[in-house]
Amino acid sequence: MDDDQESPFQASSPVPVYAQLANELQRQIESGELPAGARLPGERELARTYHVALGTTRRAIQELRERGLVVTQGPLQDRFLSGFIR
Repeated sequence: MDDDQESPFQASSPVPVYAQLANELQRQIESGELPAGARLPGERELARTYHVALGTTRRAIQELRERGLVVTQGPLQDRFLSGFIR
């Protein structure tokens, strides 16, 4: 997604924007675009990439944790895609 584009998510949708973002990231995880065990891009990077608020990315990442797709570990609370974390 180009930095000069608008958010691909629909604010008028009955699905909250954070859930739309979580769904998109889940799609990327399941397709292998974001490989298992890799570090998830940071909240600010995701916010810039998808043109959403920082709070939206935080809530989307929380949603991914609740779905079991992301784990947070380490002293810096790095987020990794679950599945093949060793």
